[in-house]
Amino acid sequence: MEKRKSPAVTRRFVFNDAGLASLKEKLMEPMINRVKVVTVILCESILGAITASKVVTQAVNLRRKGNPPFPSNSFGNYVIHAIATIGL
Repeated sequence: MEKRKSPAVTRRFVFNDAGLASLKEKLMEPMINRVKVVTVILCESILGAITASKVVTQAVNLRRKGNPPFPSNSFGNYVIHAIATIGL
């Protein structure tokens, strides 16, 4: 498999509470969290427009995920990138 260099595209989406509630309703999953709602919508959109291989990444803040949780004022990067490769 040949690696091609392509420009990375970064977008920021901001959803209000009413918009997220509407998306949850469309998914018919009342207990789904907001990150999963937005991820599902983005992945569906990407799959609908796919013409070649794509990679989707999402940064996950690990500060609250540790056991015990890291202090909110801790120094350093406590982030992991969740990666999904589509269309390979």
